[in-house]
Amino acid sequence: MGGSAPRQRDARAGGGAGHERRRAVPFVHGSLYAVTAGPIAWPRVHVQRIHAAVDKLLEWQRRPGKTASGDEFAVSRFVVAITCRVNLGTPADALARLKRIVETNRTDYASYRQALHDRAVENLDLWATDSPLDFFMSSWPKEIARIARQKSWNITIRDHAFYERQNDVGEDYHMVCLVVEFEQAPICDTYLSAVTTCLDASARTEIPRFEATNGDGAVLLQNLREIVELRNTRARDVGRSELPDPLAEISRLRLEGLPI
Repeated sequence: MGGSAPRQRDARAGGGAGHERRRAVPFVHGSLYAVTAGPIAWPRVHVQRIHAAVDKLLEWQRRPGKTASGDEFAVSRFVVAITCRVNLGTPADALARLKRIVETNRTDYASYRQALHDRAVENLDLWATDSPLDFFMSSWPKEIARIARQKSWNITIRDHAFYERQNDVGEDYHMVCLVVEFEQAPICDTYLSAVTTCLDASARTEIPRFEATNGDGAVLLQNLREIVELRNTRARDVGRSELPDPLAEISRLRLEGLPI
């Protein structure tokens, strides 16, 4: 067969063809290849949608693509941020599935069993009831690691962040963001390290509330404005309505009584 093989690209890398790659590959913003499945509540159908999105993403990223100039490329490594909303309304079948995953790992892997023992976790029912956020953050990423193993991608957890929110009627909930790096591999050999890392509560990042005009909040606001401008540039090209300035929208929503 004629022609040359597609060049392997690291999705975190920069380079002159970056703009073309952003147009050619789905779920791209800047130099970060990302899909965000959220905010999504706990019900099983929604969790399955997250898993289906990750499954498709790992499949699509293996496919060769072309830049606008005709150069072929294939993604060998990329980073994805998966965001999920967590509250106390966990369906029994979803809890049961997560418990089965934890129990299977405890049975199959001595190091995982020891990690649970070190945390004094013996009764999974009590763990899920007494510390629902900790249980979720410890168990749910195993589904993502399972998919990576099935699709022959190594998985490395780069960050596991969470922050508290409040809905329109004053009920508290948490947003959880799992940042993982996937790298093509003949056989996934990082499953155990990934699922064991999830058990380490000290490895998680709790994001405090920021004010949009001070410190880290000002940095986040600037980043958000850049994202909005990127989106609005595209909206102008295709005749869609533009998003408002983030700070103006935050102020408007607060005036309406939203707890943000």
